[in-house]
Amino acid sequence: MEHLQPGDHLVVDISNNTCEQYTRYGNAKHHGLYIGDGEVIHFNAHLDEIICELLDDFGGGSPITVKRHASCPRRAIDKARSKLGYSGYNVLSNNCEHFVNYCLDDHSTSTQVADNYHVSAHIAARAGLLGRGAADLAKGPIGIVTIGSTLAKAAGETLGLPDRVNTVIGTPGDLVSKPLESCSNGAGKTISNTTDKICDGDIVGAAGELIYGTTEIVIETAFAPIHVVFKCWDSIWD
Repeated sequence: MEHLQPGDHLVVDISNNTCEQYTRYGNAKHHGLYIGDGEVIHFNAHLDEIICELLDDFGGGSPITVKRHASCPRRAIDKARSKLGYSGYNVLSNNCEHFVNYCLDDHSTSTQVADNYHVSAHIAARAGLLGRGAADLAKGPIGIVTIGSTLAKAAGETLGLPDRVNTVIGTPGDLVSKPLESCSNGAGKTISNTTDKICDGDIVGAAGELIYGTTEIVIETAFAPIHVVFKCWDSIWD
């Protein structure tokens, strides 16, 4: 792929890929950061490690596409290199897409995860599982527009539309999905850290983790829509 540039966000469709390293991903897309010289740094779920390998090995025989170019390639590559050897893969909060987005713009997020949260929440709301108010909102104009936006973005990504086009299309949906992702991931992290402290008998530390984690959740959730708006703005004027 001669058109690749260092810092490119690469995506490979692994839905039908039988390569051993992709057996843990399931029906999804795998993400990596191209660093030049035919090499890619990515979070390998099979090894539970961030590794650097050749482009052909990363693709596993499937077509590779460029999702977007880095605004600051050298910085993104340096961040990716600094994470080599790291483990702790988690499909919901620390997957391959989280890693690449962190390297590119310091924002650890996954479109795949966020969209799934949105669709699940929308279905639950319409079914009345989240209360009458949530059901009315999901069935109203706002709910229809936002879920339609998320589904349209997913369709655009499947069809291979440019990332900036999908970003603009998906902005209304992202205003819902990204805060949901931030809240869910933050809650999981806070509960885990607090539980660890309790198991160690550190009650004071557990209280500190709970307070700190809750504060972080509020801040991250509040700033998620702002990040979505800025990303849309950048896509329009890029």
